[in-house]
Amino acid sequence: MTKFDKNMQMGAFALIAVVVFYYFGSRRGKGLGVMSASAALNKEIEQNPLTYELSQYGVFADRLEVAFMGTDDEQAIYSVFSDMRNRSDVLQLIKSFGKRRQEYTIGKVGLSTWISYQLKNKEIAEINDILARNYIDFKF
Repeated sequence: MTKFDKNMQMGAFALIAVVVFYYFGSRRGKGLGVMSASAALNKEIEQNPLTYELSQYGVFADRLEVAFMGTDDEQAIYSVFSDMRNRSDVLQLIKSFGKRRQEYTIGKVGLSTWISYQLKNKEIAEINDILARNYIDFKF
């Protein structure tokens, strides 16, 4: 057996080992009830009823994106958060916003990142104050 054949056998063994460990590791994680971020979000949303139809959260998310991308219209942003009535509303808004591409960036990011990149600390504090006034225990 040549050195090349031995290296091929070792490589094949390593690949098989990785596949086996991945397969059993992912099955074990599912068996232990490890939840994805999306599943955890869905579970938390289920604890309180949503205030609006699901499609409305998409409208809110689009309004936020336009406000961020256009003129940084803080009043439009504050208006969306003023419409949130409970924690589930905010979580569904985050979920509906999903990951979107910011201007002058390569990757897509979620709503929390958009807020931290686009707004000043004072404006983020205003969003958190609006949520607190609506008795929502969520902070950006």
